[in-house]
Amino acid sequence: FTPYKNWDTLLKQANKDKKKVFIFFHASWCNPCRSIEKNIFTDSSIYTLLNTSSINISVDIEDTSMIELVKKYRAVTVPTIVLLNNQG
Repeated sequence: FTPYKNWDTLLKQANKDKKKVFIFFHASWCNPCRSIEKNIFTDSSIYTLLNTSSINISVDIEDTSMIELVKKYRAVTVPTIVLLNNQG
C-alpha cells in the first residue's frame, strides 16, 4: 500500500500512471480486516493485480488525520473497500 499524503497528489499519480485508486478502510480491532490483510492481500495473484492496476491506500478509520476520507466514502463499517477511477 502507498502511504496516503494528500488527495490531489494521489489523483495526480493515478492519472500519470493511468491506474485506479483502491482504498482499504480498516481498524486495528477488526478481525475480518486482519484476515483480509493476512490471507487476501498477500496472495501473489491479488498482490500482482492490485499493484499493476491501481494505487492502493490503507486507511485506519480511527486515525483522526483520515476523517475526511472516512466521511467522504462513508466508511462507517469495516472492512470497507472502495475502488475509484483515476478521476476519483
